[in-house]
Amino acid sequence: MRNTLLVGAVALTATLAGCATAPETHTLDGEVFYRERIAIPQDSVVKVALQDTSKMDVAAETLANTQFKAQGGPPYAFSLSYPAKAIKEGMRYTISARIESPDGQLMFINTQSVPAFDTQPLSVLVSKVAAPATTALTQTQWQLTDINGQPADLGMGDKAVSLMLSDDGIASGFAGCNRYQGRFESGSEGIQAGPFAVTQMACPSGMELEHQFLTTLDKADSTKVVGDTLLLLDSGGKVLMSFSAR
Repeated sequence: MRNTLLVGAVALTATLAGCATAPETHTLDGEVFYRERIAIPQDSVVKVALQDTSKMDVAAETLANTQFKAQGGPPYAFSLSYPAKAIKEGMRYTISARIESPDGQLMFINTQSVPAFDTQPLSVLVSKVAAPATTALTQTQWQLTDINGQPADLGMGDKAVSLMLSDDGIASGFAGCNRYQGRFESGSEGIQAGPFAVTQMACPSGMELEHQFLTTLDKADSTKVVGDTLLLLDSGGKVLMSFSAR
């Protein structure tokens, strides 16, 4: 009898220990949709991610993600599980979504910030990316539209951050307060930018944006031009910044 009780106690302890160590997960449910009345290729992939976008001067941190093949037309329902302990009070969390073709070509992406916990279920609008290869990478005035998964603010004097890449390897533009200029190289192994010389004005606005932009620019590993949109991506292929041709 004593042996039976001992075995039972050990089994109960093991069961409770297993429950205590199992990570708690929560789930976000929602749908991804687009408004264009077009059909996407069979086996296109929908990708959804929960990101921590609290820090303005660093790239968004992905806390959880999911992907699945799109079946038929929109909307595309998703269920995204994430570790409960990853969510901290007072932080900012958003949802990013995109639809890619079977060969990995970006077709749709959300262009507006979507708070992760404001409403349930979530409804994420993605917009069609323009047809590729109509705008040249160099000798184009690029205007910043999104940075680290959020719409870009305007800098001093309500002026947008800009980027110009010249044919002779110079990157220059307006960073939010000051102007900047430095070397830029693009090749099969990615891009290298900087160091940058920056004018030394102190502005009543735009300084935080400038720091965020220059810090993020330093992390760029590759470029992708899709229609009139320039994407700067990190080494993992995540979009750091989006620009629109002007």
